[in-house]
Amino acid sequence: MPHRTPPFVLALGLAAAGLSGCGGSGAATPSTVTVTAPAVTHTVIAPTDDERPAGSPSSTSASPTTAASSTSTPAAEGVTEAGFDAAAGAYLKGRKGHVGIVAVDLSDGRQVQHNPGQRCETASMVKLDVLLTLLLQRQDAGQELSGSDRALTSSMIVYSDNNATTTLWGRVGQHEGVRAANKRFGMTETEPGTAYRWGLTTTTAADQVRLLRNLVRTDGPLNQASRDYALDLLGRVSEEQDWGISAANPHEEAQLKNGWLPRSDGWVVTSAGRVQTAAGHELLMAAVSCEVSTQQHGIETIEHLSEMAASALDR
Repeated sequence: MPHRTPPFVLALGLAAAGLSGCGGSGAATPSTVTVTAPAVTHTVIAPTDDERPAGSPSSTSASPTTAASSTSTPAAEGVTEAGFDAAAGAYLKGRKGHVGIVAVDLSDGRQVQHNPGQRCETASMVKLDVLLTLLLQRQDAGQELSGSDRALTSSMIVYSDNNATTTLWGRVGQHEGVRAANKRFGMTETEPGTAYRWGLTTTTAADQVRLLRNLVRTDGPLNQASRDYALDLLGRVSEEQDWGISAANPHEEAQLKNGWLPRSDGWVVTSAGRVQTAAGHELLMAAVSCEVSTQQHGIETIEHLSEMAASALDR
């Protein structure tokens, strides 16, 4: 399967996020930025750096990124379950950055992994954690999601809206609320970003798979209605943002949430969700990468590793 190049991923992420100032000083005058994605043009007020919610991509990085490596990519076919770790290591050798991936077959529990404990920032992938935290808190209170909850969670997951995330982050009790929920989700390697720096939450691929298990387990803290609601949103992520672990599926379809964030030492690119392989295996899969050279480089890396994992578990 050839790797896709989503030319509007970052542009739409900036526009749909509604990047208004949040908690900033308001001293500088924001500029107007117009970005275009397929069939829609968004005009937004771009905040200055001191106004931008933590975890938001910079407006100066809104141009499409390009592939960072011209080296040939080995085929994903033929990778075995036993040989996955070595094959992943060979593929990543010489590629800039740090990468971790875990894939678990829900039918029989088999799994493949490479650097499962690699810690990276989540970027927008943390929005799944925020969603599940909100659902758990509403359950505990015996409440249904309000109309506002539904509108904000839809914007946060489907369009990766940063303003909606900032509102919901406060609504669930910021990092303390997320940390408390994560204990009940069985997570042990995720540290929520403090205050409103939700995009700087750090995690591992292994811990994101622990979070994903709460979407499919019947003995977990989330009831059926909450699980169905979350999976429905993850299955409706906008076309421009459905890259990543979806490459494990022949039709590039998955229930997922991705993240992308430029940092001073390189890009953070992440992806996690549930995906069905060519042979019909249902997988939970999470991948994190940090300090990679470009957004596209990170996407290509995660997509190829996802293909390799699907091939290994299909054998």
